[in-house]
Amino acid sequence: MWEQLKKYREIARLALLQEKASKNSKIKGMNEHEKEFLPAVLEVTEMPPSHAARLLTYVIVAMFTVLILWSVIGKIDIIATAAGKLMPASNIKTIQTLTDSEIEEIYVQEGEYVKAGQNLIKFNQTEVIANISRIENEIEALKIAIARLQALLTENPQENFNYDRDIDAYLIKMHADLLKSQIIEKSARIEVLKGQIAKAEKEKDTISADLGRIEKLLPSVTERIEKKKILVDKKLLARLTFLEQQEELTNLQEQRNVQAKKMAETEENIEYLKKELRQYLAEFDKNLMQELTENREKLASYQQELVKYREALKRTVVKAPLSGYVQQLVYHTKGGVVETAKPIMNIVPENYKLEAQVMILNKDIGFVRPEQDVEIKIDSFPFTKYGTLKGKVRNISGDAVQDEKLGLVFNARLTLSDNKIKADGQIIRLKPGMSVTAEIKTGKRRVIEYLLSPVMKYLNESMRER
Repeated sequence: MWEQLKKYREIARLALLQEKASKNSKIKGMNEHEKEFLPAVLEVTEMPPSHAARLLTYVIVAMFTVLILWSVIGKIDIIATAAGKLMPASNIKTIQTLTDSEIEEIYVQEGEYVKAGQNLIKFNQTEVIANISRIENEIEALKIAIARLQALLTENPQENFNYDRDIDAYLIKMHADLLKSQIIEKSARIEVLKGQIAKAEKEKDTISADLGRIEKLLPSVTERIEKKKILVDKKLLARLTFLEQQEELTNLQEQRNVQAKKMAETEENIEYLKKELRQYLAEFDKNLMQELTENREKLASYQQELVKYREALKRTVVKAPLSGYVQQLVYHTKGGVVETAKPIMNIVPENYKLEAQVMILNKDIGFVRPEQDVEIKIDSFPFTKYGTLKGKVRNISGDAVQDEKLGLVFNARLTLSDNKIKADGQIIRLKPGMSVTAEIKTGKRRVIEYLLSPVMKYLNESMRER
């Protein structure tokens, strides 16, 4: 059976060859125009190929080969795109207040140029001025009180009452009257005690005189008694007379004892009164010194408080710390309340150097490093027409922050090659706050990797799906 099949196949092959040969013999005798009228298949087969078509085919094959080689050999930049804005590199002065304050005047507007020391904003001064006035009155009262107390500690208080002539006349008169009353009170008390001492001294002198008289009488009375006793013993004198004389001696001795006791009591009273006088003077000076010390401490405290309030008064008028431009002015109306430590405005230095602050996405942060090259596109100036600025990554934040639209992002600072851009024949200085798009060059990869990465990603993910 297989032999027969081979035989029939050979016969068919020979027949086809014979038929083809016969046709070729007919076609070979035709010219180019006659061949155009052949059937389409024979026309294509017998017509010679076009040289232009053949050349185009070669060009396409060559280009495709070059593209394949370029995709394998060539590399492109890997770009991390980050949006942000321009900011001064340093020396931005943020204007704040240390306490809650009510705005009384606003002297500047957004973007206005100000000179160092120029008034920016004024806060309500009513409370501060009232406190300064109150403290100054307290200080005046304490100063005149201290002068009065110091005078009282001297021997001639009225002559030594020295005070500042700028002090209010009412205070001077009040303390002068008080000084007089204290002098009178002190003098009166001293006079009373001295009078009591003098009276006691006089009593002492009287008692001393009585004692002296008694002491003088006692020897003569004693002698008379002794002589009368001899006469009584000889019965030359009545005994009754002797007894009367002896009773007189006893009375004198009792009087002496009584006067001696009075003398001791009087001397004790004198010492007590003198001690009381010394104690009064010491207590008087002690009280004066204590009051003087307290007033001096109060004065020092009020003087420090006055310095504080005067500084607060100065702070009610905020002045520009340097020459520059007003940026991010938060408040625009009088009567607004500024909270403590809340920014009011920024002063950007006149000759500032700009940097770009951008937000790097979480998916890119692993490849971004300091000193990487950056191309910065200014949104206000389309890069297709005005070009881009060169830059470098200066630093990257150590932790992510939450952004409402982008999620967790990392802040980065980019240096700029220039603060100006050429637009329509003019050199325009860039301003803080302009939005930018930064393209950070994080590396390179082959073109074929870029082209095949979606396919590889799809294959990698699809192979793990259930």
